[in-house]
Amino acid sequence: MRRSIFFLLFCFIETGAAGPALAQDEGLYDPVPPRDSAYVRIIDAECQGNLEVSIGARSIPVAEGGISFFVPISAGSYPVSSPTTPDVSGSITVEPGKAYSIVVRGRAAAVVPLQDPIEANPDKSAVYLYNLSSTDGAELFAPKPNVAIVQSVPSGKSGFRSVNAVTVDTEVRLGGNTIEKLPSQTFRR
Repeated sequence: MRRSIFFLLFCFIETGAAGPALAQDEGLYDPVPPRDSAYVRIIDAECQGNLEVSIGARSIPVAEGGISFFVPISAGSYPVSSPTTPDVSGSITVEPGKAYSIVVRGRAAAVVPLQDPIEANPDKSAVYLYNLSSTDGAELFAPKPNVAIVQSVPSGKSGFRSVNAVTVDTEVRLGGNTIEKLPSQTFRR
């Protein structure tokens, strides 16, 4: 009997007290995107900062780090332009539930839309490699344990791999040659 009363009291507290508290979080979060949304981000290949790209009427700022957050947009076709860099132009067609990266190469270049796979496993980390060079065969390599994380990415394309949470030294290889040794990377979800 005592256990039942405690349980009923607990249920009352959970449902009664939580109602007013939950009602006050309305302004804390962005609204849930519509089900037919696609997700788009901007990559500034030159990492120059102060880049803003418009997809239709939606403006996406890119910080100095070179990559914006994914933003939801409705499925469809859109013009792509930049109020901060007038020579950047192009278009993109997006499908519901898919993710895209728009790569801006330089300040006077056309945009390059790439479709990104979405990692659905909450235990995995999504690793992307974008080959923005004119040479095929880019790869992200871990010298110890001597394994290619993402391999054979053609010029102007992206590569993807799901990996377990791990910290590892990495390097970017192009045509079998190391072109950049990167600091230790921690892959996590």
